Amino acid sequence: MDKDRQMSERGFTLIEVIAVLIIAGILAVLILPRFMGIGGYSANAAQGDVIAAAQYARQSALLGSGNIILSVQGSS
Repeated sequence: MDKDRQMSERGFTLIEVIAVLIIAGILAVLILPRFMGIGGYSANAAQGDVIAAAQYARQSALLGSGNIILSVQGSS
């Protein structure tokens, strides 16, 4: 009986391994985008670029440079 008990106490159960993998996956989904620049920083930078382009177009229109076309295209 002692030998059976020792064998069953070695290692982790499948449920424990799956639980750890799920927790690690959730943490990776939440943390990795911040390190890769996918989070709020790149969105704020893009927002600043659009605002700067709109202000430039407005200034050009006010100076009488003719028709101004502002085109914003997303990138992947």
